[in-house]
Amino acid sequence: MKNIIRLFAIGAVAFTGVSCEDFLSADPVNRVSAEAFFVSESDLQLYCNGLLESYCPSANTIGMGDSYTDLTASKSGTDYYKPGAAWDAGKQTGWDVGDWRSIRRANIMLRDMVRAKENVSEAVYNHYEGVARFWRAYFYYSKVKTFGNVPWIDHVLDVDDALLYAGRDDREYVMSKVLEDLNFACTYCSTDTKTYKNVINRWVALAFKSRVCLFEGTYRKYHKVNPSTNQPWNNKYESADDFLQEAVDAANTIMTERHIRRKRAGGFRCAVAAVRRALPADDGADESGTCAVQHSAHPAAGWLPSRQRSAVQGQTAAQAAGVRYCADCADCHLHVRRAGSVLEQGNLRCL
Repeated sequence: MKNIIRLFAIGAVAFTGVSCEDFLSADPVNRVSAEAFFVSESDLQLYCNGLLESYCPSANTIGMGDSYTDLTASKSGTDYYKPGAAWDAGKQTGWDVGDWRSIRRANIMLRDMVRAKENVSEAVYNHYEGVARFWRAYFYYSKVKTFGNVPWIDHVLDVDDALLYAGRDDREYVMSKVLEDLNFACTYCSTDTKTYKNVINRWVALAFKSRVCLFEGTYRKYHKVNPSTNQPWNNKYESADDFLQEAVDAANTIMTERHIRRKRAGGFRCAVAAVRRALPADDGADESGTCAVQHSAHPAAGWLPSRQRSAVQGQTAAQAAGVRYCADCADCHLHVRRAGSVLEQGNLRCL
């Protein structure tokens, strides 16, 4: 009898131990383990949707986005806007651990999405890699606008990574890497707006690239030194004109490949006008003195067709718009020396 009881007790203990081990090692039903994720297209889509959701404006952003502007009145204040008030690094936000979480999320995707490479097509894989690099560029653009020089981190950091204690990288290097990420996104993100509607696609990447390059190009043009170092720009990677040309090319690609009608391209025309004022121009003639422009048959809104106005009218309009007037063909245009690009009557044209 004692032996039977002893055997029963041993069996119960063994059974209990196995049950506990199975229960404690079971995967949670409400989350996916890191090792089992990034293996399919749906995983990539889900993760990218999470990145997009985190950047959507919150109720606080919508309600308080115009704080400290002429549009609202506020009972509170900040030393940043007070004349003579001291503003130092201790009062500046945006450098805490949580403020760098987004770049880590993008780098995690770039590191782990290789698991899905054999399960998705090359086009799909490149599209989602472009989306991840878009978000990394998006994050760094914001950081550079706030801080100037920042550390460039393109991989997932471990607890003993030396970059955790590294200094800030030069702004010109960081923005060159941002441009590299955006160029990849503009090249490989899908143009299919039905499958990728209301998410990151090639057209979103191109529009954002135009904005980023316009900002950086004009910033360097009108600020002769890097404010983080108080030293002149070294132009080791891209110059101000290089960024401005990238802005022109990105906007031009959207307007030509997407066939955006003139009445829908107002925002891009504003960008074009800004670049037009910033880029160097020549006199619009080649060495033989003849006009080298392929003129548009569709003048911009508010302009008379060039053939219907006199030379005096053309010169007056050209001076008012800040462009050059070609007496040979009676048209207004502005030449950009780089890459043969032309801004004609507020529109993007290419020679």
